[in-house]
Amino acid sequence: MKAIVMSGYGSNDVLALKEVEKPRPGPQDLLIAVAAGSINPVDFKIRAGQMRLARSFPLPIIFGNDLAGTVAAVGPEAKGFKVGDEVYARVDKNMLGAFAEFAAVRADFCALRPRSISMAEAAGVPLVALTAWQAIFEELKIQKGERVFVPAGAGAVGSYAVQFAKQAGAFVATSASGAGIEFARSLGADQVIDYKSADPYTVLRDLDAVFDVLGGESLKRSFGLVRRGGRVVSIASVPDHIALRDMGANGLRQLFFRLVSAPLRAAAKRHGATYRYIFMRPDGALLARIAGQIDRKELKTRTDRIFPLAKFKEAIEHVESGKAKGKVIVSFEAHG
Repeated sequence: MKAIVMSGYGSNDVLALKEVEKPRPGPQDLLIAVAAGSINPVDFKIRAGQMRLARSFPLPIIFGNDLAGTVAAVGPEAKGFKVGDEVYARVDKNMLGAFAEFAAVRADFCALRPRSISMAEAAGVPLVALTAWQAIFEELKIQKGERVFVPAGAGAVGSYAVQFAKQAGAFVATSASGAGIEFARSLGADQVIDYKSADPYTVLRDLDAVFDVLGGESLKRSFGLVRRGGRVVSIASVPDHIALRDMGANGLRQLFFRLVSAPLRAAAKRHGATYRYIFMRPDGALLARIAGQIDRKELKTRTDRIFPLAKFKEAIEHVESGKAKGKVIVSFEAHG
């Protein structure tokens, strides 16, 4: 079968389309004939080696984190699916493997795909929607009436986070520019700050929570936005030791990230806030719930471009450039 294989760390030169052996599904797996996979910022961070200290992978490895496709075989212990079902999934974080003609994925990581969008569009949902849901509902535990800031509300993760925070009953502020301003408003954002003409980190104050999707200086400035007792969660900075522990990392890695993340935790403490970094987890039951919301028109999705398999490097470069307005998809159906 054809697959995009990562042979090392570095630029797109470490990625190549190769013929590899078709995977054999385990007892709890579905074998999925992949129709499409999506590009996420974590993909080029993995490729560049930026994630190695937190999570290492056996090389060479098939690239990609989320997909949509058709069930081709069902493991004897896998429940709830049959051959022919159209599904979507965030694959095992320790194995990757989405960018291939076939992928073996644990059944409990999968769900029937939303039917109101195309198969390719569905491939762009799992990682970003799961990340936003888990941040908003599980980690920040946003409550009705709270004031929340989600920067980059027109972006891939931010757009879902804005919608979920509104579902929780929060007042949601976000930042955007150009056409993204109206798109963020269409998602329900109560306050959209044009970051090209105003600095959201000086405009906003006394918030209950910030969901940081940018990292760097944006995260550092987020602590000054929340009231005492406020919460800040990030997916774009240095992981903390708790995130490494929850991921099952060994004690040495936990200690390393405890030390590296200490300045961020200290900054949070100075402002009387709490801080957590989260790694999202695959969750098929949650994906089923999200699919229902999409099909009931309670949740909007946004796709930027669909690239054929032969142009997968261009797809990655497009996301890496920051120019994408929505999810970027690689289609396996046309085979380039």
